[in-house]
Amino acid sequence: MTRRRRPGSTALTATLTVALTAALGAVLLAGGLADPTLAQQGGPPAAEPTGTLTVTDVRPRAPRPNDPFQVLGEFTNDGAEPLTSVTVRLSVGSRIVTRQQLRDADAERQPGYPRGSTSREPVAEKLAAGENVTVDLRTTVAELALGGADPGIYPLRVQVQGRGPDGGRVVLDEARTYVPWFADRAVDPLRIAFALPLADVPGRAPDGTVMDDALIGDLAPTGRLGAVLGAARAAETGRCAPEPQAAPGGPVATVPAERRRCTPTPVTFVVDPELVDDAGDLADGFQVSGEPAPRPPAASAADFLDGLRGAVEGPADLLALPYADPDVVALTRTGAGLDDVVGTAREYGESVVTRALGVTPLQTVVAPPPGVVTGAALEALSTATTRAVVLDERALPPLPPDRTFTPGARARLPGRDGPVTGLVVDAGLSSLLTAPAPDGARLAEQRWLVETALIANEQPNNGRTLLVATPRRGPVDPGRLAAALADTGRSPWMCAVTLDDVAAGTDDCPAPLQPSPDGEPVVDTSPDPQDDRDGALLTNPAVDTPTARELSPDVVARAADLRDASGQFTDDVLTGGTQQAQNLTTSLQLALLRTVSSAWREEPAGGDRLAHQLEERMTALFGAVVLRTGPVLLTSQTSKLQVAVINELDLPVTVQVRLTAPSVARLSTADPVPVEIAPRSSQSVTIDTETLTSGRFVVQAQLLDRQGNAFGEKQSLRVRSTRYGTLALAVTGIAAAVLLVAAGVRITRRALHRPRAPA
Repeated sequence: MTRRRRPGSTALTATLTVALTAALGAVLLAGGLADPTLAQQGGPPAAEPTGTLTVTDVRPRAPRPNDPFQVLGEFTNDGAEPLTSVTVRLSVGSRIVTRQQLRDADAERQPGYPRGSTSREPVAEKLAAGENVTVDLRTTVAELALGGADPGIYPLRVQVQGRGPDGGRVVLDEARTYVPWFADRAVDPLRIAFALPLADVPGRAPDGTVMDDALIGDLAPTGRLGAVLGAARAAETGRCAPEPQAAPGGPVATVPAERRRCTPTPVTFVVDPELVDDAGDLADGFQVSGEPAPRPPAASAADFLDGLRGAVEGPADLLALPYADPDVVALTRTGAGLDDVVGTAREYGESVVTRALGVTPLQTVVAPPPGVVTGAALEALSTATTRAVVLDERALPPLPPDRTFTPGARARLPGRDGPVTGLVVDAGLSSLLTAPAPDGARLAEQRWLVETALIANEQPNNGRTLLVATPRRGPVDPGRLAAALADTGRSPWMCAVTLDDVAAGTDDCPAPLQPSPDGEPVVDTSPDPQDDRDGALLTNPAVDTPTARELSPDVVARAADLRDASGQFTDDVLTGGTQQAQNLTTSLQLALLRTVSSAWREEPAGGDRLAHQLEERMTALFGAVVLRTGPVLLTSQTSKLQVAVINELDLPVTVQVRLTAPSVARLSTADPVPVEIAPRSSQSVTIDTETLTSGRFVVQAQLLDRQGNAFGEKQSLRVRSTRYGTLALAVTGIAAAVLLVAAGVRITRRALHRPRAPA
């Protein structure tokens, strides 16, 4: 039903709408809700003043009482209007004494900044839009009131304030960091060992061609691997930290000799020999899969190898992974049966790095892929000289939640030839070297300094050894890594040691690096945390329970089939003794190792592609040795049957041929005899046969390796026999004799019964 409007309702509605709108506008203006700028100018409100602060340095890195303190940086006016009276203010937060408190502060769950603060004269009286100004704030440690005799970590806020166009004072930007504080307290320094992996995703196809050229960029000085190498090489020479400049009339920095440490920081490169192989190929000129012509040598690969050779001077500098870093945990699971693959990878990997770098790698330490490690995997990796194994924190049971200090890296584990020392990577410190620094490189470096200082302060009289490792294939921030390496050699609460020394238990550094307040020697009264981790692997090696981070059982089973197929061809089909045959054997072994690399834990599609390519290559190799047959005519009881074997390879092969008749009552053959077939040729193989019957029948021909195992497809031979065998002749002779006897009897009877002629 349609409702009818009353006359005049439309005009009344319009009148009321106008009146209400006017009234509402008056109320808003009277209450201050309307924007006065809009009312006066008729345009949008003025933009909020804003800017960007970048802190470029905080000095000193290890402050002490009465030291000057300096913050350097740059501030940019990002707003559209000029700023006036731009000032910088420092504020200090509450003391932090545990790593959990530090993580809470990172997540901004830290209370305010109640402690002493300082402000200086404006860094700029007027700063135009888009203009920047240098920040150089100088004060003293005393003015900051870091905490007197209470050591710890103190949050530090650097805040830029200014006045906008309306004259109001606002916070334009701020940066947050931390300051380590030991006062004059003596510290038994932390001993830190650095393990820097140089590894990549396997990048070569089974035929030896390079899958792509991405590695060239990674090996460049600005690439992921080249930057890691460059940071480590820079740490070979110690770098002293710059000292703060005092404010006018303030204290001058005076650094005692025992504090000014500029010592080099040694590192241990954990190298995948497959990467060294690939870099060598790139440096010599290479062929990309699918491209018709080879590419010229890559200069970045040659420079990378030269730099690595210069960085490794002895075994302590180099730890070789098994070739292609195979997933040793998955390969040694119960039923996998690929322990021999791990041994091959280990032995070949050592030979590759020794030959390419001129240094025998470290023999006392092994490094399985990160994550869970089983006893079987550890046994497959270890040799008689193995003393220690590098472990991820996930390989051991978690630490008790009530632990109040960071344990050392060592953990005692059972081994094949006696106890083995587990060297557990500190995940917290290691993560500080990976992600890009959103607040700039210098504040990222400061984060490394305060975390190590916090660990040292947990038990200042009991130095421990910590192991820091960058990801094998993940991102690394080269600036953060270079700063951490340098600071380890120049900070008073830590020193650098080698992985070899940690494994041998000879990891010592001068202690204490700071004198005690009263000049007395420091007495160690705290429990030794070196071997206080649980001395057992997380998983029971007797329980076959693959984890989600391992290669799947299907992938391992596929690898086992490929191992068996390639082994049959190289060991039992290929004629050995030549360098060419050895090269093919090695290339197939390395191709198999690339298919089971732990890199495919995160990228299973890449491993599947390599496995498929290796399967195609094995099919092609076996398919290059074939039988050629045709109709066969046997004209005697004992004949020589011939079949042709064609070898399309550039290498000689040794094979046998077996014939199988549908019934041994028709044809029997002699035992197969190995025959060598020359490269790119065919040869007739003669087989002695004995025909038992005449007629037509089919015989199956099968190629065998030297061990008598079949390979390739069976071939059918159509055989026609035209001669009787012994049995056939005997039967025929008996039948003929019976016929003759029967005929003779009949003739005799006829002769006896014939009527006589009359006389």
